[in-house]
Amino acid sequence: MAAPLLHDIETWLIRDARLLDSPQAIVSDLCERLIKAGIPLIRLRIGQRVSSPLHVAWGIVWHLGKVESFSIERSVLKTDSFIGSPFHVVTVSHGPYRRTLDTLTNDDHETLFEMRALGGADYLAVPLEYGDGTIQVAAFVMDALLDGAQLDAMTSLRHAIAAALEPTAMRYNTRSILSTYLGREPAERILSGAIQRGDTVHIDAVVLFTDLRGFTELADTLPEATLLDMLDTYFEAVVSAVHAHGGEVLKFLGDGVLAIFPITEDVTARAACEAAVAAIRLADETLRSECARAAAGVLAGALPNCFAAALHIGPVVYGNVGSRERLDFTVVGTTVNLVSRLELLAKGMPQWIVCSSAFNEAWGGKTRSLGEVSLKGLSGLHIAHVIDRGHTQAELEAPQIRMRSSSM
Repeated sequence: MAAPLLHDIETWLIRDARLLDSPQAIVSDLCERLIKAGIPLIRLRIGQRVSSPLHVAWGIVWHLGKVESFSIERSVLKTDSFIGSPFHVVTVSHGPYRRTLDTLTNDDHETLFEMRALGGADYLAVPLEYGDGTIQVAAFVMDALLDGAQLDAMTSLRHAIAAALEPTAMRYNTRSILSTYLGREPAERILSGAIQRGDTVHIDAVVLFTDLRGFTELADTLPEATLLDMLDTYFEAVVSAVHAHGGEVLKFLGDGVLAIFPITEDVTARAACEAAVAAIRLADETLRSECARAAAGVLAGALPNCFAAALHIGPVVYGNVGSRERLDFTVVGTTVNLVSRLELLAKGMPQWIVCSSAFNEAWGGKTRSLGEVSLKGLSGLHIAHVIDRGHTQAELEAPQIRMRSSSM
């Protein structure tokens, strides 16, 4: 690679590429520039650490002009696919790793054999040092050997690549952290500038409230690890089901879950209602699947009736509320107040979803009326209905809550 071309790529990375919001665009353009500069590049994989409870890294793969994104779960770090790999070596040594692929032996990592099978002749992995002290990795595969000047140029280029990609990694991490703790939609709204107290919007939505049955008694009697395992199982089932049906989980309230299914130009009131009912039934199905694995020690018994669920539909205020120094992104209003009271009613009806008359009318599905009921903290009488959760009779007669046998 001639020195002027290297300088041009470095200048582009530091001046122009770092302003791009797309890591895919940066990687794709970088690869094309390297090829024009004489590098026999056929593949580039860049992995970056991420602050996420599910994934340890994300990144971009460019291969013969095609760009794809990937993510890596934390469990992968304990497997042979990572341990001893060039990525592992670079993150530990903080230095470059180079291997010609025509002289591989049984001692080489499987990754190198995979790159040779793709047509690779030369492999170079370099560390990308970020300002927070973390080490990311860029791995280049060439279909011909690099000469000394090319190798030096590629190795020195890592600093400019890091400068271009670090801003995108910071934005990715920020979005990941906000989504994990606040939810996907609140995260996007906050990143778009809704950060002041009073930054709220009025929307119509189906509001779902779930609560774990008998939690106070369980908290007093179960070992802490057992209680947390049970909570995680329940939360995972409900949150995954809500997300699968287009809803947004806004808050965990102790053992409760507050979620919404917004009504928009593309989502009718009936569709939002159908999605909310489907989410509850999916959560029940997930917990039944957990129960079915009891013989393998995942659960000691049945969980199909472990949580109460209530639904209402109406206007809510959605956005930032709180003090000047501590804000919360949530929904408030009479719709939320009513559904929280319906949830108390639902706790006494393990086989049913409890819903308001407004939800019943908007949904149009099969319900059974409870008539007029008194709701704690609300004046007057309110008409409530119940919806079948889809349990079999055997499940309805099963114990309401069991815990993970592995924690006992």
